Amino acid sequence: NWDVTAQRAAELALRTSEALQRAILEHAGPAIVATDTSGTITLFNPAAELLLGYSASEVVGVETPVVFHVPEEIAARTGDVERSLGTAASPFEAIVAPARSGQAHASEWTYVHKDGSRLPVYLTVSAIRDEDRVITGFLGVAIDLTKRKQHEEELLGLNRLLRQRSSQTETLLQEVHHRVKNNLQVIASLVRMQIRQLDDASAKAALEECQSRIHSIALIHESLYQSTDHASVPFSEYARSLTTSILHAHGASSRIAVRVDADSVALPV
Repeated sequence: NWDVTAQRAAELALRTSEALQRAILEHAGPAIVATDTSGTITLFNPAAELLLGYSASEVVGVETPVVFHVPEEIAARTGDVERSLGTAASPFEAIVAPARSGQAHASEWTYVHKDGSRLPVYLTVSAIRDEDRVITGFLGVAIDLTKRKQHEEELLGLNRLLRQRSSQTETLLQEVHHRVKNNLQVIASLVRMQIRQLDDASAKAALEECQSRIHSIALIHESLYQSTDHASVPFSEYARSLTTSILHAHGASSRIAVRVDADSVALPV
């Protein structure tokens, strides 16, 4: 008689582990494909069936993952692997070569569905090793990127539309600025002409004050147009421009020096 309690416990643990692995593979969201070292598919989970349109019975023990890939991509990456290794490489090697180093390798690929349609995937390939660290196969986990790519395209389209609208808005602002600037110049010129025709000192002083106010409005407008924020005015810069303009308007810039001591405060229009 032999006590087989430990053996039974080990067998139960093994069956439990296998059941857990099957449940994970059957219900996993990503497509999971395993191969032996030669590239023949040994595992094809339900998510892979749903993603690629093949049943497990059609590919397990029959096909290699190369059948799911776009030939042009395989050819291009085969060339990269051959240049890296300095030797000829098979199409399957183009998929698994980076994973031989011992770390999982992830990159974007294009899968070909059974019906011929193409879909972008993010594929992670890793080597399967035994207890002696000898490679016994490869495992590929693919995530469908179709929806993400669609969202990216939608965002790119939205960004293009926003840039177009922004360009149109900028053009409109330039036109508005040009018209407002011209109108203010015309008004200032009319006031200046009227000042020259007057002899009354008080009338001249009133018009000169009016002319200064027009210059103030023009300065605010210029500050708004040159600023990236069209809703506020940087007061310190405005104060310097305003005082300089007033001194030039009265011919006092050579006799009076102005020092502006102001914080960088942005005031609303």
